[in-house]
Amino acid sequence: MEASTPVAALGLAPRERPAPGAPLLELQRRIGATPAAVFGVLGDLDRHWHLAGPAIRVLALDGPPGSRRGGRLRLLGPCGVRRTVRTRVTRLEPDEMLAGTASTASGSTVHVTWRVAPCGDGARVELQLAADRASALDAVVLRLGGRRWLRRRLQAALQRLAATAEATA
Repeated sequence: MEASTPVAALGLAPRERPAPGAPLLELQRRIGATPAAVFGVLGDLDRHWHLAGPAIRVLALDGPPGSRRGGRLRLLGPCGVRRTVRTRVTRLEPDEMLAGTASTASGSTVHVTWRVAPCGDGARVELQLAADRASALDAVVLRLGGRRWLRRRLQAALQRLAATAEATA
């Protein structure tokens, strides 16, 4: 079993070292669809996971369709890194916010928060990842480009969200 390391001890350069629970990544995008249409995609976990593209495979979802509360996913990372992740929705505010956690058996834990707000005739979506703990291997992966890889995956997810929500608007 891998040791679990506080995020602040990841060995990142001081300007990159987040405090425990501090944002690991923050992204935002304006989408030409109403907050309700955007949240219709985000809040439905059966549709939500399609946003990640080929980087995530759904192994199982918890709860009945339309009321999912988490699941088990397989992350396909850079350089052949693979992780099985247990996800759980921790907070749901329809049309405004979806928050949850993703945890690995080795001790890495990330909090994910999606916020949706009106913006002109569309919506602004903010996505934040905050890591509480990272396994020793995950800390190395983050240091060696995993953060950049993750940022690109999340930007692509926001792009897919925009395309999906705008198509249903």
